[in-house]
Amino acid sequence: MHVHIGPEIVPRRYTADRLAKELREHQMGAVVKHHFIPTTYLVSGAATSDVLTGSVTLNSFCGGIHPDALRNAISGMRNDTMQPHPSRYRFMVWMPTLSAKTHLTYYGRDLDEAWGVPVQYAKQQSEARGISVLDADGRLTADVETVLKEIAASDLVLGTGHLGRGEIFALVQRAVEVGVRRIVVTHAFFPPHGLSIDDQVALANLPGVYIEHSWFVAQVDGVSIKQYVEAIKAVGPEKTIISSDGGQVVCDPLPQAWCRFITALQDEGLSLTDIACMGSENPRRLLIGDIL
Repeated sequence: MHVHIGPEIVPRRYTADRLAKELREHQMGAVVKHHFIPTTYLVSGAATSDVLTGSVTLNSFCGGIHPDALRNAISGMRNDTMQPHPSRYRFMVWMPTLSAKTHLTYYGRDLDEAWGVPVQYAKQQSEARGISVLDADGRLTADVETVLKEIAASDLVLGTGHLGRGEIFALVQRAVEVGVRRIVVTHAFFPPHGLSIDDQVALANLPGVYIEHSWFVAQVDGVSIKQYVEAIKAVGPEKTIISSDGGQVVCDPLPQAWCRFITALQDEGLSLTDIACMGSENPRRLLIGDIL
């Protein structure tokens, strides 16, 4: 449900074609993410569409939280350039990540050399203000309302991106109210979110809401697998997604990373049945339920 591809400002392990080849060899599939452009255009061709699913991340680079950014991604859902109408498949819509106000407040405006980016190319934003889903009065903005309604109408999957705790609760609760049926709380233990396990349980109790835990966050942000398992037991595997958040050059290739994550979860007492539910059955339900 969460794999990064490039080329991008940050060095990436995979292009769409390279990732598709590797996944096909292991009978795997992935939702591919890019912080700067919609990936619906990159995965619609016959060479990748059997194993890759597209997405759009509503960063300022893609147009921000605006219905036109969403329509741009939808327009890429064509298996043939001559095709007059979008194909019938579902993709991920992430709220802002690198452009999120919470992300920029926590990490700063510029990437550093630890990300492998030379200083002259390291600016994520021309200004450090960032995007919030809330206005000055703490209400969801009009554009957020419009985008949520479009996601509901197209039955797409909403991801919360790199928002903060208050934003996540306001966004998810409103999304449910307007009819969004498929929602993923993105890597719930990501430090800028500030979500507790009780918060995760409260969010997962809402209809259609799943809590995501990623291998990359465990590897880089010091979140223990024990914390993941505690949250999984509190929320329930049936409302949890596990993902790699892979494609980073500092991480293993995807199949190896996935095996390490599964082994670590087993070592903490989770069954393969529960792991298969979180890593395969729930993603399939989100991505292709009611389509096939």
